[in-house]
Amino acid sequence: MKNKMKFIGIVLVAVILRIAIQIIHGEDPLSEVLAYSSLVENIGISPVAGTMIFVSYFFLALIFIRIQKDIPGTKIQKGLLYGILFGILWFYGMIEGHIEQNVPLIKEIVFGLFETIPIITMSLLMGVFFADDSENKFATFSRKNIMAIVSIAFFYIIGRYFTYIVVGVESAYLEKVIPTILWVSGNGILIGSMYYFLSHGIRQYSTIKKALLFSFIVFGIDWILFNLFAPMMFDISFGDIVWRFIVDIFSVCLGIIFFEKIFSEKKYEATRILN
Repeated sequence: MKNKMKFIGIVLVAVILRIAIQIIHGEDPLSEVLAYSSLVENIGISPVAGTMIFVSYFFLALIFIRIQKDIPGTKIQKGLLYGILFGILWFYGMIEGHIEQNVPLIKEIVFGLFETIPIITMSLLMGVFFADDSENKFATFSRKNIMAIVSIAFFYIIGRYFTYIVVGVESAYLEKVIPTILWVSGNGILIGSMYYFLSHGIRQYSTIKKALLFSFIVFGIDWILFNLFAPMMFDISFGDIVWRFIVDIFSVCLGIIFFEKIFSEKKYEATRILN
């Protein structure tokens, strides 16, 4: 019970910090170009935003506790690494609003930077109170690691453009060709980098299970909740958002399976030849 109360307390601290930053900074830049959703009009901004923030932080913290044991580093290092990775994911994700909704870039950058503060703070506290010091070390960054990042990024890009071209979700890929491909590629590289750092926490599983756990749980739950903020808060297509995060998650999963299978086959073949 004590640990549960401590866990909830840390999440609430992060939520309160996030709300305080919101009050100081002002409204989400998207509010300048989009009308609020009917849910916000009926219930209010604070209840909707507060609930979404709490649920998002709750799952972020819970997943950290589940995977932190095998991640290399001290308690503080683990918390800081986790917070920075997901903080950057949220920050970078917000820049898409500039590309698709013509929100001023500087406003999205400032708002995104403020968004990272509660996530990093919460993760550090989770590291201090719930993580274990580990003597494990990250594998030397090598060609293998680069291939992992490239594989995930490649499948992510293919998936994103599938939603743009085939599904027809709202996007600016024709009007803003270069900014769109740069953002999509950057996000794919970021997700691939997250896999490099966080897959240590699930490395004991088989290739398929590892791919499913990372894409649908470690990355996926946070990505779903992050993307749901927009349709919950603003009057935009819920269907478009759902298509995006579903295809994004499946694409990442396929990228991991592709990389792990290719690497495993090469490793097995090399072992067979040496024997």
